[in-house]
Amino acid sequence: HKRGVVEIYWLPPECQIDYRGQILESTDKMSHQFVTIAGDGQLLFWDVRYKDIAEGKLPLVGRRLAFGAELKPGKEIHTTPWNPLYRVQLKRLEGVGDFTLCKFLHTHTNNDDKNKDRRSEIVCSSEEGEIIVADWRGTNMISKSSDAAVNDEQHTETDAPEYVCWTAPDHTRPPIALEKSPFFDDLVMSIGDYNFQLWKLDACLLQPVYSSPQSTSPLTAGCWSPTRPGVIFTARADGTLDVWDIPDSSRRPSHQLMVAPTRVTALKFLKPQANTTVIKQQLLAVGDKAGNLHVFDVPRSLWRPTQNEKSAIASFLDGEIDRVKYVQQRTQARRKEREARAAKDDASTVGTDTKLATADRTRRSSASVPQESAEFSIDELNAMNDEYKVLQAEFAEMMDIELDETKIPKIITPPSAPSPGAKSIKSAASIRVLS
Repeated sequence: HKRGVVEIYWLPPECQIDYRGQILESTDKMSHQFVTIAGDGQLLFWDVRYKDIAEGKLPLVGRRLAFGAELKPGKEIHTTPWNPLYRVQLKRLEGVGDFTLCKFLHTHTNNDDKNKDRRSEIVCSSEEGEIIVADWRGTNMISKSSDAAVNDEQHTETDAPEYVCWTAPDHTRPPIALEKSPFFDDLVMSIGDYNFQLWKLDACLLQPVYSSPQSTSPLTAGCWSPTRPGVIFTARADGTLDVWDIPDSSRRPSHQLMVAPTRVTALKFLKPQANTTVIKQQLLAVGDKAGNLHVFDVPRSLWRPTQNEKSAIASFLDGEIDRVKYVQQRTQARRKEREARAAKDDASTVGTDTKLATADRTRRSSASVPQESAEFSIDELNAMNDEYKVLQAEFAEMMDIELDETKIPKIITPPSAPSPGAKSIKSAASIRVLS
């Protein structure tokens, strides 16, 4: 890897692969291979029997020279290099850039649907908050895997495998957990930010079928109930444990418990023994940031399944899928309506502009044609002059304005102000008279 490893996962015995990534049909009940993922977008498959593979003892698993070139005569090697058995580089569907992986989930379980082979199906999340569904055998190479005659020389550059099936935005930040439902093969829960989301992989809706309401504090951990299909446990940064009982309410937690005064960091159920048929108790271990371990006895109402609960959850998911499809169809129809309205507005705008241009050209052409001047007779001019004089006289009388013989208002000069010397003499005379 070119970046730090973020997860290691041991492949189940029935999912062992060869150096081409194809599933090996083996009766071995022990797992010899594991997968590592890192932020460089690579999935590397390792086999602990690398020495036997290098010596050619396992030709069906790997090639003898897969881990190095032939040694020159007289040159010895003391250690066998341990290189990946198989590499997968997850690239974006646009063809530019790699995914920065942070979480890994192998969707295969022993209870998988027999109609679909999920042994090579994986779900990853990126640091950008995306969810990636991929197949390490290659979506375009699975059909060729049944042909045993295919050899290395027949694989050309045009046969490059395409591993990514589809991607979709999930959270605004890297998810903290990816959990598969123990009761539904294609139901995956992603936890991040302030909510969790449920994804139906086979529906290929490119968006979650259910998103929980936003929490008041960031989520830090989460898991499915191992005995009830519709119960989910989530932990928050403020030390609260939320229990979501989907059949009871899908809009708020049905139970809340203050576990610790610090951040809850991990949740884990105690798995029942393989031979146990009757479960009398369910224990949940909770770890917090302070290093404390809390073990809780889950109430019976939260671990004992109700009647027909799985079918009720299946109906709930089908309803959510129908809702998402309806919203997508309406969104697409609305988009087409907007595009048609915009095209119509553009056409009407072009027509209006054409009409305005035509009217402007007509106005300009009519303005260029010389117009005949209006002529009045002497009697008409005298009549209009008499009407003006009458109106002028009425206006002068109303405004108290004197007109001279030529009917022009007289200019009245205001009296001049006395000089300062005269004013002082008059004031002095008035003083002598009063005395």
